[in-house]
Amino acid sequence: MTLPVRHEVSRDNNEDAWSCVRQLVDNVIVLSTGRAESIEAFVLKSTHADFENNLLVATALHANIDIFVSNDAELVKHAPVACLTSSDAVHLLESERAGL
Repeated sequence: MTLPVRHEVSRDNNEDAWSCVRQLVDNVIVLSTGRAESIEAFVLKSTHADFENNLLVATALHANIDIFVSNDAELVKHAPVACLTSSDAVHLLESERAGL
């Protein structure tokens, strides 16, 4: 059974999605990935066998980030940079905001 979608609800959901993306963009650093990071991803293969994750880590390394956030348990264990799960990162941010 398919229910009809009211255009107002659909439009509101679309605006909510755009708002969420805007908040994300306002609160994170969007990094560029190029040839140097791609080559570094191959170098990281011996540590972690997932090219896409290695590309993210290589980009983070080249940008000298402080903390990398991932929910990939293997990547969290093997990342050559400080790597937290998203829940651990939220706890860290909450602690910092509380002045702990």
